[in-house]
Amino acid sequence: MGRNYMSILWKNEVIKKLGIKKYDLSNREWILLLLGVDGKQPIIYEYTFHVIFFIYSISPFNVKPVLVSVFSDNIHKTLYDLIDEGLVVKKYGFDNYSSKEIFELTFRGKREVDKILGIVHNRWILIDNIVLKKGSTIIDELTSLKRTYNDREAKIMLKLLLNHLKSDSSSLLLKFNEDELKYLRKIIEKITL
Repeated sequence: MGRNYMSILWKNEVIKKLGIKKYDLSNREWILLLLGVDGKQPIIYEYTFHVIFFIYSISPFNVKPVLVSVFSDNIHKTLYDLIDEGLVVKKYGFDNYSSKEIFELTFRGKREVDKILGIVHNRWILIDNIVLKKGSTIIDELTSLKRTYNDREAKIMLKLLLNHLKSDSSSLLLKFNEDELKYLRKIIEKITL
């Protein structure tokens, strides 16, 4: 047995001995949870999911930078699986300037989210068998991120991502090594949006 496997067994044993109610969220539950927080408001633009889970320090998704944004194949596939399952619907809306891609929970999706919220709110969530975080805290953090980043135009979102990359966020150290961050920050200083 490998060292990581033994570490996971040990952590689970400690959690059990302490009587902590833990829960492991699946990728689909993470996406549904994000759609369900903030009063189940729809999410505008697919890139919002990717940006939020890139910025979120305990994201279960591998979100990587692409040319002018960030992207996770797992988020993309999970989101479209949820559409195929009839839990999420993708619509288009329009404002004065352009069309908007809208991802909204269906009636079935809302019922599913209510179950997930009920479970998560009173438990500790185990992320990647490493981090244990209070479910109610995760709900609050996702709500805050959703309110901050939802319904932002692509240019604004890019500016917010660049500002995040300039910050001292500890989550960046999990995604980039020190030289990569220095390099990105040097380029960002030259960009004006």
